[in-house]
Amino acid sequence: MSLPTDPEPPQTYAQDFAVNQLSDLIALLTYRSAHVGALGELFRYTNRSSIWQLESSGWRMVFHQGTLTDSFNQPAI
Repeated sequence: MSLPTDPEPPQTYAQDFAVNQLSDLIALLTYRSAHVGALGELFRYTNRSSIWQLESSGWRMVFHQGTLTDSFNQPAI
């Protein structure tokens, strides 16, 4: 009997990255993302934000949130 395998997670598309330095040690990163379907279509659009803290070993994410949103346009490449 074989064990079930976890399905591959969907690929992620992301755009509109912005970093706001809140202090010398804290930064807020915001961006938008969506999952990419098998045919290249985008779905499950999300606004994302994370707070990063600078430590002796480098930057570490201390908070992350994703909020579902309406679809957005991809910029032309």
